[in-house]
Amino acid sequence: MATTMMNTLNHKFASYGVTFDSCNVTNVIVNQQLEYALSEKTKIKFAYKNHLKDQENKKLTLENEEAQKLTDLQRVNERKMYELS
Repeated sequence: MATTMMNTLNHKFASYGVTFDSCNVTNVIVNQQLEYALSEKTKIKFAYKNHLKDQENKKLTLENEEAQKLTDLQRVNERKMYELS
């Protein structure tokens, strides 16, 4: 997009001997409907990422809890086996 804009500017101003090496867009005005749509898309994107992080955190928590329960049960079983022998 930037290349296209630079080419257009250079083409339009070539007859005046003006060339553009670079340009910066400092302000863009869009209609409210587009602004709202972009804002909502961004909100949804971040909410989705946060949801994924929360789900991964819950998954890891459950896995750790179950691993701890398994370790505890194995220790209890080892003690019982020791007591029986």
